Amino acid sequence: MISLFDLFLLSVALAMDCFTVSIMSGVILRRPVSGAILRMALLFGLFQAAMPLIGWFGTAYFSHYVEAIDHWIAFGLLVFIGGKMVKDSFQKDDDHRSFNPLSLNTQVLLAVATSIDALAVGVSMACLGYEHVSQLLLPLTMIGVVSFIFSLLGYVLGGRFGRMIAHRLRPELVGGLVLIFIGCKVLVTHLMEGSRDTKHYTHEVLNRMTPIKNQGDSQTCWIYAMLAAIETEHLRWGDSVNLSAAYVEKKLMEEPQAPKSKRGMGATLLSLIQKHGVVGYDAMRHVDTPVPRFVFMLGMEYTPQEFARSVCAPDEYVCLTSTSKAPYYKEVEIDEPDNWLHQRFLNVPMDTLLSKTVRAVRSHHGICWESRGHAMAIVGIAHDDDGKKYFIMKNSWGTARSHKGLEYLPFSKFRSTTLAVEMSKNAYENP
Repeated sequence: MISLFDLFLLSVALAMDCFTVSIMSGVILRRPVSGAILRMALLFGLFQAAMPLIGWFGTAYFSHYVEAIDHWIAFGLLVFIGGKMVKDSFQKDDDHRSFNPLSLNTQVLLAVATSIDALAVGVSMACLGYEHVSQLLLPLTMIGVVSFIFSLLGYVLGGRFGRMIAHRLRPELVGGLVLIFIGCKVLVTHLMEGSRDTKHYTHEVLNRMTPIKNQGDSQTCWIYAMLAAIETEHLRWGDSVNLSAAYVEKKLMEEPQAPKSKRGMGATLLSLIQKHGVVGYDAMRHVDTPVPRFVFMLGMEYTPQEFARSVCAPDEYVCLTSTSKAPYYKEVEIDEPDNWLHQRFLNVPMDTLLSKTVRAVRSHHGICWESRGHAMAIVGIAHDDDGKKYFIMKNSWGTARSHKGLEYLPFSKFRSTTLAVEMSKNAYENP
């Protein structure tokens, strides 16, 4: 959770672009227009409050897609509007100028462009332990109110000094350049953050794993994560298996309870492969390829169900969670849409869950980790130069990101965001 003081600072930071754009709009109009002032301020406040909410909801479905393009959307909108303003500044006839701060369309575009960065704030809130909409009421209200106040203040200041500035400068030209600058700043900041990795990680243990895969635009990270954990478990024994997520995804379509989003949990995967089986990765790499009827390995022929039982025996894995709202060391049902099979998880204290996971990783077991928004396999442990501990995560977003498909999850984030962990009973019972 974010402290009240930090929340205020965050709200002010988010309001800065609104403040700048409001000043520019006031300078261009050079007169107070109370209705337009109030409407723009309300729109800015509303969108600044709504975007984190959208980001929070979207964490469970499309956060990494949004993060990949949000800065490009903001850049495009701001440069488009700024370019129109620059063009208008050279028009002698005011009637031919296309940029009008009083226009509802213009105000909505500006509100979207200046608030879209706040989507990432919502994603961060989901990762900081904001589990219910009710917990978001205070932060979203503060973000919206601060943006509203700063927008009003900026508009008033711009209108008050607009006449004086207009005698010396072309307000539309300056305002357009300011918007283009804000757009470029948003884009460059995101690109630099994406390409710069300031941390140096020292690997304490990195377990064997199969090659990094890419789930594409599907929401099947739970399939990839649980299969990756099973693969690493077999590699620990010296038995190499590389399993097909596409096969499980296709069989998922036969499940009447399965959501159209194709979301699920690691525990869901364990049930599905016991029912439908599994095949090797090379036998079915893509969902649109025919489903193999048999698995051939070491000169033997297996049905997918027989092969599944050979790589993951029934009840071989234990499914764990940690919530203070239920008795510890009792099985509980996780009340989440992803748990559409209504499976039950052993509830343990978070300290126990963390220590069990650390011990299992150091013993080279495969682990599936899940938050409310994503699932990955844990394949190692690392620390940074400050001694901060991280789990090394095998992701399923391909190898184009900073660490070629690996991510680093701080132990502190494990504590605050973990929804479930699946590991073999052998790993869990390891003293």
